[in-house]
Amino acid sequence: MGGGGGGESGWRADDPPSGGGQERGGRENGLRGEGGGRYGGGVMNSESPDQVVARVRELRDILGIGVAEAAAKCGVDEGTYRGYEDGSIPMPINSLYGLAELFGVDVTVLLTGEQPRMDGYTVVRNGKGVHVDRYEGYEFESRAANFKGRIIEPMIVTLKPHADESHEPALVTHSGQEFNLVLEGRVRVVVGRNSFVLEEGDSIYFDAGLRHGQRAVGGTAKFLTIIQVEHGRGKAFEKVAGE
Repeated sequence: MGGGGGGESGWRADDPPSGGGQERGGRENGLRGEGGGRYGGGVMNSESPDQVVARVRELRDILGIGVAEAAAKCGVDEGTYRGYEDGSIPMPINSLYGLAELFGVDVTVLLTGEQPRMDGYTVVRNGKGVHVDRYEGYEFESRAANFKGRIIEPMIVTLKPHADESHEPALVTHSGQEFNLVLEGRVRVVVGRNSFVLEEGDSIYFDAGLRHGQRAVGGTAKFLTIIQVEHGRGKAFEKVAGE
């Protein structure tokens, strides 16, 4: 697990402490920065699913939390949860939120091994977010991983087309609401019993409690997704519909 020291994290403060109150948009200690280093304006961070689940296993073991309790937090049976930890089943991104709450850490710790540091604003330069390959053909880039206590999760998702054009996307459900905006290519979005093909510039906003999923159509596609996060309420987890 990564430490919280400023040097190793690469976090950059542009100004020295002001000695006064909080700078608008800055941190309480008066420092202003972009949340640089690994999280914005610095070196791009790329994480594999193996690295993420290794942190989950490590923290669960350290805290003495059993598989049954972790599985219950994710809303899945123990067999499915063991699949998450051994890598045979992709762990849904919002399942990490439930586990982070159970472990008492920010989800960024599970994604990167480091604590988020910004509480006023965080700037992420183009391509410099936290990249995670969720599974083959699905990569997301977190655009707010360095912001503490965030209540929404903006991510840029890159989808690669499935070899079988008739392949249906995995459908998931989670609490809150979700927004998708297509940035490149074409994306088929399934929401409940409805299916839409969205092109560049098209968007959809929906109740995330409905079964939903996305897949690329005719080539690689990118879309912005903004997911509502409910910290501390035990609801911020996602599960494959029907599990």
